[in-house]
Amino acid sequence: MSRPSSFQAGAAAVTALKARLAAAGWLRATSGNVSVRLDDESLVITVSGTDKQVARDDDLLWLGPTGTIQSGTGRPSAETVIHQAVYAAVPEAGAVAHVHTVFNNLVGQHEDFVTVTDHEMLKALGHGDEGVSLSLPVLPNLADLNRLAGVVARRLDPAVPGILLRRHGLYAWGPDAAAVLRHVEAWEFLFEWVYYRDLARMPSCAAP
Repeated sequence: MSRPSSFQAGAAAVTALKARLAAAGWLRATSGNVSVRLDDESLVITVSGTDKQVARDDDLLWLGPTGTIQSGTGRPSAETVIHQAVYAAVPEAGAVAHVHTVFNNLVGQHEDFVTVTDHEMLKALGHGDEGVSLSLPVLPNLADLNRLAGVVARRLDPAVPGILLRRHGLYAWGPDAAAVLRHVEAWEFLFEWVYYRDLARMPSCAAP
């Protein structure tokens, strides 16, 4: 299988996106993964188990449309099937990023959705109408990743560029790596805002 003409640009996009997410502290302890879909439906994706906070020459794999390794060393994340599920369900998705953060874990603990209404940051997610409400699906973190990929495909909303796995992390996507970075940054801002908003609503523990 020969590399498509979009390979070099795709590899550069993954590297740049990974660097920005790492700089934000969202790829700790070898966690997270990033992929870009190429013109022929193959993927460039980060290698599993590597420290993605460190720039390396061998930290990317090229996978064929069915997930077979075409070039690179190491192995792709078992979560590659989640990326593939997103690409299959959202035809316009050109890149996917997965990050683990404290705030995305906190806000996804108990609810089936994280809902934000009438917030300026929703514009960064493509929803700028006044009074708009956006609900991000929160899914169980199933150990069977093929089963989880099926749940992701059924539960995601193409109009909402993300899903959250409980006690795991966020998957966000967009037409290209720049859009994915914007979406991850917007979601993470909103997760922090939701956490503190809900904390402020809690009754005071102080004695009357």
